[in-house]
Amino acid sequence: MLRAQSDSNLIGSWVRVQEVAYDAPVTQNPKITEADYLKVSFENSGQMKIYASHLANGVQVTYQYNKQIVGFGSGRQFKIEELDRDKLVLVDLNNGEITAGSNRHYYLRESVFLDALPYPAEDQVIIGRDTAYLASKKLYPIFQTTNTPDFHVFIHNQIKSSYSTGENYFHATFMIRPDGSIDHVTVNHRISKANDKRALKAIMASTGRWQLPKLNGKEVNIIMTIEDLFTKRSTSPSANPLKIDLDYSAEDPEVYMNYFNLAVRKILKKEHKEALEYLKLCEDRKPKDPNLPYLRYILYKSLGKTQAATENKTKVQRSRLRYLLKQ
Repeated sequence: MLRAQSDSNLIGSWVRVQEVAYDAPVTQNPKITEADYLKVSFENSGQMKIYASHLANGVQVTYQYNKQIVGFGSGRQFKIEELDRDKLVLVDLNNGEITAGSNRHYYLRESVFLDALPYPAEDQVIIGRDTAYLASKKLYPIFQTTNTPDFHVFIHNQIKSSYSTGENYFHATFMIRPDGSIDHVTVNHRISKANDKRALKAIMASTGRWQLPKLNGKEVNIIMTIEDLFTKRSTSPSANPLKIDLDYSAEDPEVYMNYFNLAVRKILKKEHKEALEYLKLCEDRKPKDPNLPYLRYILYKSLGKTQAATENKTKVQRSRLRYLLKQ
């Protein structure tokens, strides 16, 4: 085992796999699960990034290292209890001391964590003639630009001008190929024809800007999801272009988004009956959303249920999404 003598041993990304009370038995081989996720990335410049989710960019802070103690933020300190090539163990310090409230945090090198993390077979999908894998903790592409390194902000800034006053919910999926090209773009939750055009242009503009992971050393196609819940005010926008004003005043928006995501996942898996069940749960929360009858129309057509397809088509014809029937 190597004991840390300088911060050079810390450099790189670490994923926390377990957090226990300090007085708990020491774990030699912490179990890798998907239940908890916290990543810290130490850089040579004395900077570190903290990632609370694999879906978002990290928050950058300055860290200090001195005599096996790592400090950052507003007085946060950790003692390095163990450090080798693939494992890092940190202990909370309170006023420089280990106390009854201290916890022990087990970290693994990100590469080790990802290699050991199983990939669910149900995340593999077939689109046309292509096999692809739904983006997940194990397979998550990193978006790379200088000005807006967060893909959500990148998309939001390019489509927000076509949002209408009130709540707007945008959802799309697309495939990233190993060469960085974009294919199979599908807008699932639409706002308007103008928004569709802007969204497609923005998604295609991400071509070549992705750092792609590999599955067992093999390059694979990955299906990404982008969604944006935004309430456009009638007042003037914020001066900060990166600020996204999320408004959860609508009834159960997070629940609705969760069910809608599950419906899209079933559609990608070509499990149409199951998708219809999730769309019904969405309708229970937003009965007037025209996206739901449009998706039902497509699904019922695929299932050969002509009457149900026609009934939903009629609803779409009377909605703001009627332009979709002319495409």
